[in-house]
Amino acid sequence: MREPLSTPNEPEPQQTGEALPFPVSGTVSRQAIRDVKLYCPIRGQLKVSPKAKDQLTPTEEKLRIDCIRFLLKKKYPKPNFKVETVLLRFGHGGRNSFRTDLVIFDCAASELQGVPIEKAKEHIVLVAEIKRDNTDATEAKQMQVEPAMAFLPDSSAVGIYWDDIEQRLFYFVQEGHKRRIKEAPINKLPDYGNELHSTVLSFADLQPARNLLKLFRQIEDILHTQVVDKSKRFVVLLQLLLLKLYDEQTHEITPTSGLDLQDFSVSPATEATVRARMDAVLAKAVKFYGKYLPEKVESEFAIDGSLLRRVSKLLAPVNVLKSRHDVIQDFYMYFAKGLYKWELAQYFTPTEVVDCVVDVLNPQQAEHVKDPACGSADFLISAFRFAAEHHWSAAHSIWGADNSSQAVQVSILNMVLNGDGKSNIKLEDSLEHVKRDEAKYDVLLCNPPFGTRIREARAAVLSNFDLGYEWVENEARLERTDDILASQETGILFAELCVRQVAAGGRVGIVVPNGYLGNRSARYMAFREWLLRHTRVVSVISLPRFTFKKSGADVSASLLFLERLPAPLADSQEVEPYEFHVGMVTSVGWTVVKRPERIYARDEETGAILFDQNNEPVVDADFKAVLDDLFRSPATNHFPWLLKGRAVPNGEVGWSVPIAVPLSDPGLVLDPKRLNER
Repeated sequence: MREPLSTPNEPEPQQTGEALPFPVSGTVSRQAIRDVKLYCPIRGQLKVSPKAKDQLTPTEEKLRIDCIRFLLKKKYPKPNFKVETVLLRFGHGGRNSFRTDLVIFDCAASELQGVPIEKAKEHIVLVAEIKRDNTDATEAKQMQVEPAMAFLPDSSAVGIYWDDIEQRLFYFVQEGHKRRIKEAPINKLPDYGNELHSTVLSFADLQPARNLLKLFRQIEDILHTQVVDKSKRFVVLLQLLLLKLYDEQTHEITPTSGLDLQDFSVSPATEATVRARMDAVLAKAVKFYGKYLPEKVESEFAIDGSLLRRVSKLLAPVNVLKSRHDVIQDFYMYFAKGLYKWELAQYFTPTEVVDCVVDVLNPQQAEHVKDPACGSADFLISAFRFAAEHHWSAAHSIWGADNSSQAVQVSILNMVLNGDGKSNIKLEDSLEHVKRDEAKYDVLLCNPPFGTRIREARAAVLSNFDLGYEWVENEARLERTDDILASQETGILFAELCVRQVAAGGRVGIVVPNGYLGNRSARYMAFREWLLRHTRVVSVISLPRFTFKKSGADVSASLLFLERLPAPLADSQEVEPYEFHVGMVTSVGWTVVKRPERIYARDEETGAILFDQNNEPVVDADFKAVLDDLFRSPATNHFPWLLKGRAVPNGEVGWSVPIAVPLSDPGLVLDPKRLNER
């Protein structure tokens, strides 16, 4: 067994509040996270829980830390912060007090130690009130934030309200002889020392949604006052989503120009004007996205301007396109079920599995990526996001196909939600077109329908595949005959299709049952013989059983990564020596036995959920460790594209197996459970 990787202590957190005194998620020890319940950039380690009793709902303390980190990014000086401050004492002997959760002074808080409250408040430039949820937001603003600001003599001072859904900015304006308090999205808070010049939101102002699902549920509650029928509410939600996505996409290239969707709750515009402005954007969005959607969407809202004004307050400040993949996936599964009555569990592939496949294949700019059985397009979305993270656009190089019309609609809507409004996804049977698209792509990734009962029996299709024919042993080597099989497992045909549709040197990442890799029957040996003649094996990573149960595959499966040879070999024994990686994932971070739900890492002693350096729950998955092992393995010497654009992780040499090992086995066994280090 290997020794655990040692990690040096991290430096003291800097003013941004980003660094921590323990490593990042993936290398962080359970003991380190157990010792740090919460980390505050101002107060350091806090022995309080990041979450409520359900261990997933943020506590007020966690939200206060989120607010502090936001303010540090706005360059507010760290020494000037003070948590839980008295703004006013009253009553007999000053026994009663008015407190606020957070203040920032125009000088170091230590300089005001012992200074009377009445004098100290002259130095306050910001007050903040934090709540754990949005239930009493209106009351909290009226009874706590605005009164707190009223105590402040500095008219340039600002106030903040912060909960799990809303984050708002309050500021003073002079109207005649009176000083009044106005409200705006928190996004418009200027950097420390700068003045607020405009409350008009631009794309650059938007913040990724922390919980898109909860946000839209809140919007749904607002809509309920006028739209009682749930199905009709979801139609309005779809209109709002399309409007929002269109607004973000069309303004991303000019990030400082004003968006069309603004926070109209702080606008003097009439309700009729608000309705007209949002209808105008909706009409453009429907025209742009309409042809991709399964049903017609009306280009005008069926709710009035007062409701649209309230909705805009929640929706306008968030950035949907830049939200995390898992945040959007959670929202999408809820949204598709509510709108189209689609139960997406049948298409579900865990996010971590999908991202692992794309990360290994490492697509590059101008390379064409295809999924020939795209399901809900999770692999394509991951590739699309991978490209964006590496600062290039994959909009014109992502391709998908599926023979299910519902799957195509699921894919297209999912791609639209993730920012691709020009989806290259077709309704077609990929197996019928294997020859048409041969050697056409650079990267093929696929989680095909597989299982011994999922079979292809059409002779016209089988005749187009080497593995659609009978194979027999001839003088100690397997050879293809001219006899077409009565049927073949669909998964085997998709594996051949993926290899044939990538160009020479192209990469393949595919999910396969472990039987394909280890079963010694003639049919599976023929599959491995064909594979070793046409490709080099890059890596085989086993997954836990039940990973794909919801999609109908109740078998143990692995991720198989391949590189197509320039020309096929006459026999697998002609392969030139090389080494390939073998890994094992024991947890994918999800349970799918009943329905897809995330699994979080827990403390071995207490059973409490563990949290990372951002005070977020750590998903119980092994992918980072397995990928680090791959990127440190000798396999990278034979497949240099694995490390293109990335650094080799620290640690000892990763596990690899010479190709001579499976070649020396009469069954050509590639089963990772037999070849892994354990």
